[in-house]
Amino acid sequence: MLKNENLNQITLPRWNQGFNNLFRAELSRWFKKKVFLVRLLLWCGFTNGMAILIWLQAPMAETEPIFVFGIFAGLTSSIGITIIMQESIVGEIKSGTASWILSKPITRKSYIFAKWIGNSIGAAISMIFAPTLIFYVLYFFFTGEVLNLEMFLPVFVVLSLNMLFFLTFTLMMGSFQQNTSLVIGVPIAFYVLQQILFNFTNSLIDIVPWGLTNPLSDGTPSIVVSFILGVQPFSLLPIFITSFYVIVFVILAIINMQKQDI
Repeated sequence: MLKNENLNQITLPRWNQGFNNLFRAELSRWFKKKVFLVRLLLWCGFTNGMAILIWLQAPMAETEPIFVFGIFAGLTSSIGITIIMQESIVGEIKSGTASWILSKPITRKSYIFAKWIGNSIGAAISMIFAPTLIFYVLYFFFTGEVLNLEMFLPVFVVLSLNMLFFLTFTLMMGSFQQNTSLVIGVPIAFYVLQQILFNFTNSLIDIVPWGLTNPLSDGTPSIVVSFILGVQPFSLLPIFITSFYVIVFVILAIINMQKQDI
């Protein structure tokens, strides 16, 4: 009996196969010239608009616009990224695009990571970095004082982490739920629930992202406002807890995507 020496070796796909192409595609959606400029104007306007109104009414106001900036930076990025991400997976599944993409030599881990990282970078630049930079410029314009520029990076990181929580939350919901109303409704309901809860108590403030951008019920500044003012935050625990949630959401999104019959 002859032995076949010309066997073809089968190589299993790498876990990140196809990531680069998908990542570039996700990122390009944020930086198409017209889309990028429109979103930039929207987020900068929403985030800084109320602070500008306060300065116009009270030119000598210093801390109040900072509090308002923290609140609106958290609000607009949280709700905004949830709206943008609601169709990220569900829309592609319903249209058949996801089936077409995953029929290629692309792993489902790459599919999730590309959406997570690509959208995170795009949102961080247009929804967080640009509005925050503009706020620092506006503060100097209206008050004549320069905010501590060393605090710009911590402020950017905290605001981005808050946005990333809701981005990943929505991504996770879309990985196992094809009802768009639930995909967008649950993260927004969670945001509103935080607001209702912490109007009465701060007992759970360390284990949810609310305190990252919003003041406590007793008027204590949020973590991001504390960084801007250069004072000690009420706690750093929400930063670590929120980071943990983001990691868990990504893992769950991958697990759920592996189970999807696409």
